[in-house]
Amino acid sequence: MPTSSLKKNILNLMTFTLFWVFFAGVLNSAWSRVSGYNLPQNLFSASTSNDPELTGPDRLCIVFGGVIGQFSANGDSGTDVYTWLITSAGGAEIFNRTGGSTFQNINVPFSEIGEYTIALTVRRGNDIIYQTSRNLTVLKGPELAILPDYLLCGGEPALITALNPSTPNLDQYTFEWTNGAGEIVGTENSLLVTAEGTYAISLFFTNSSGGADCLINGVTYVGPPSDFSLNISSSQTCLGETITVSPNIPVSGDWAYVKEGSPERISLGSGFGLSLDTSEDLGGPGIYQLFFSYINPRNPVCATERQVAIEINEGPKFQSSLVQSAANCTANDGEFNIVTISVLDKLEIEELGYQNLNVGPNETLSFTNIKPGIYTLSASLSGCTLTEILIVPNQDPPIDQIYDVESFGESCNDSGKEDGEIKVIFPMGVFTGTYRVVNESGNELSSGSITNTSSFVIPAPNGNYALEILNENGCTLPWPTLLEIPEINFVTFSIPGEFIVCESFELIPATGQDLNFTLTTPSEEEIIKGSGQAFIINQPGVYLLKGIGLGTESALCPRIREFVVTISDPFDFEPVLVDQDCFGIQLFEAKLNGIEPEKVSVRWMNEQLEIVGRGLQWFPISLGTFYLDVQPLGSGICPASPKQFQVELPVLQVDVELQAGSICENPSSTTISMQSELDQISRIEWVYIDLENNQFILTDFENETDIEIQDEGTYEVIVYNERGCELGRDLILIMKSMDEKRPEVNALYSICAESNYGETINPGDFESYNWFFGEDMLVSSSVDFKPQLAGQYFLLVKSREGCEYSVPFTVKEECDLKVSFPNAIIPATEGKGFLIYTNYLVDELEVWVYNKWGTLIFHCTNSDLIAEESTCFWDGTIDGEKITNGTYSIKVNFKNSERNINRTMLQSLSVLD
Repeated sequence: MPTSSLKKNILNLMTFTLFWVFFAGVLNSAWSRVSGYNLPQNLFSASTSNDPELTGPDRLCIVFGGVIGQFSANGDSGTDVYTWLITSAGGAEIFNRTGGSTFQNINVPFSEIGEYTIALTVRRGNDIIYQTSRNLTVLKGPELAILPDYLLCGGEPALITALNPSTPNLDQYTFEWTNGAGEIVGTENSLLVTAEGTYAISLFFTNSSGGADCLINGVTYVGPPSDFSLNISSSQTCLGETITVSPNIPVSGDWAYVKEGSPERISLGSGFGLSLDTSEDLGGPGIYQLFFSYINPRNPVCATERQVAIEINEGPKFQSSLVQSAANCTANDGEFNIVTISVLDKLEIEELGYQNLNVGPNETLSFTNIKPGIYTLSASLSGCTLTEILIVPNQDPPIDQIYDVESFGESCNDSGKEDGEIKVIFPMGVFTGTYRVVNESGNELSSGSITNTSSFVIPAPNGNYALEILNENGCTLPWPTLLEIPEINFVTFSIPGEFIVCESFELIPATGQDLNFTLTTPSEEEIIKGSGQAFIINQPGVYLLKGIGLGTESALCPRIREFVVTISDPFDFEPVLVDQDCFGIQLFEAKLNGIEPEKVSVRWMNEQLEIVGRGLQWFPISLGTFYLDVQPLGSGICPASPKQFQVELPVLQVDVELQAGSICENPSSTTISMQSELDQISRIEWVYIDLENNQFILTDFENETDIEIQDEGTYEVIVYNERGCELGRDLILIMKSMDEKRPEVNALYSICAESNYGETINPGDFESYNWFFGEDMLVSSSVDFKPQLAGQYFLLVKSREGCEYSVPFTVKEECDLKVSFPNAIIPATEGKGFLIYTNYLVDELEVWVYNKWGTLIFHCTNSDLIAEESTCFWDGTIDGEKITNGTYSIKVNFKNSERNINRTMLQSLSVLD
């Protein structure tokens, strides 16, 4: 009995089934990963330990064009065979399948509203142990408007909506949005999303009786078109420190910040990264959000924006002031004050060896008896440090120690710029002693000896510095004010410091100036480009990029930046169908070759190249053409090479048919043959159900299409695909043959080849015939057979029950008419009478017997002769009386009409008593 074929509309049903399964939250229940299909291999008997019961919904609501109904039969999946029949009110079959454990629980798609009947029959062995049916109502549910993927473009939020706003009775639905952490983030139909991640919606319809119908679950992903993150040197620092931040891919974009408490977004320009002086580039201490916005040329209408939070702590605050200069080198009468503005965890004055802990705000600390010189004042608070210098002048230094100072600003050279200079001149002649230069934060720039020198020069980069000169007697003479070294600016451009390249990358230095760039490659090749032009980066190693100003920027100093390139090893990827349940729900995976999963960005796209999934695994939302694109993270934009693949309707069912005859007498067996689509089948299982309804799994016949059996009973075959899902089954009852008909064939036949004489043999009514000459030469498969050659033959026939029988026979060559009869008889004695035999060529015979007086005492004529059979029998009596002993005369006349042969034989016959 072949299984039923797929319905004509299964393709449409499958389309919305897959689509709805993705959104409607039935994946957990519908998806079954099959890792093995281990059935018990020993005898098991029918049992009622697990009673069948039909369970499932009474009502379903169609959403997104369809809905999946989940039904369970319970029972014992190891023994039971389930037959499901689902019909519409009009009698159309929606689902008609029979099977074992695969069909204990079923998922059935419905695409039309209406009333349906769910009928279930459960067979255990040969017995039907459960039959029932129930009604199902399919209602029109709300239309989900949620998409599988939403893009976050720039700083704009994404609006995701569960139901079409025009849905009737929208206010009667309850909505619950949750984020990836399971936290409730919304209770309305729409949700405004600003954070990337997965979002799920649960909603139900409140019916007229106050109950909840049509629970609907949906899920989507909200994120930017490109994958990258921001690297930051520190997320918390002190005012005055420098912070660097850059994306982990070599792309240039727009930078901006928003300070907490202020709605205004402040631009920080464009580039591959930022180096922020927290005291000059930001708006003071506070919490900031730094934003980086990048437009991928593959998706030019949607910018990817990433942000990172930083906290700038103000640190300690104090104010110092000189009260009195020192009168001379030895007076030690200088004086200064420090006024605390904030709490200070610690206050130190290095040159005085002073330290004070936990100083309160608004305190005035006075320091007296101070020698002339430079003093470093350092305060700390909550890990931040503020350092200043204070100069206590010397009002009456030795005359030969007096000096003048000239300061010169920075200047440009071919590779960048030269430091400025501080020039010290002794107008009174040569001087011997030491010097020290510190910047305004107390860090020493330079120190050294002065020997018989009337002037010397100290190189210094731009900044403010304090200078003091000591003579050989230790007298300190500080310059009374800070010395300023004016700054000269570099040209401005930015590039990534280190990045990965796929094959090659076009690097365009980010700048707003008119510059010429010279790139020195790892192979020492020099390439010159202008602003806005691209360098092709295709070698690994260290590069140098020099920018030189043109036009109005020609007065700026050149700048050289270094960057390091790693060439990504080539890798391949492909979409692979890794799993599929027994009802067609599929799971695809991006198979990666040559790269680790955590180092790639994965996008699944439809035929219009719209994103429909992210991550290594993906459930198709429909049938058709799709694309997979995989890009390595932390690299430049790699050449796009999305892989196209098809999501096709899987084979869920095949027809299976068993054919066999009865068990025959010799041999006492029969063969059962299975017909099906073998290319779709991965495993074949045979089950035997004896006449007492006990079941055996016939492990010896695993994966056989033809099996030879000896026992009466029911034989069932079940076929599975490579995932262990049942595709179909059939069963057949085998009994012993009751047919007593055998072929009717004589042991001997005669022929005459030269005249084409011979008998046509008809053995009777059978299913098939095979006539063999000799041992194995098949000469005919017809019902009738007329031998043409003398020799040994045998006939093999198959009965209507499939049993085979064979019979041998002999054919001899005879071309002459032959007649034989006895020459003596004993009257009235059994077996001793007169009879005559003819061969097949004699078709007419006449016999006369005369006594010695010529009186006719016996006469016989026969024109319906049978070869090798006796005819014209005479027992030697006349009217019941034995004839007397003696010699009698016999005349035999025989002929063949077709050959016009007529012959007569005369012979004597002795009668004995």
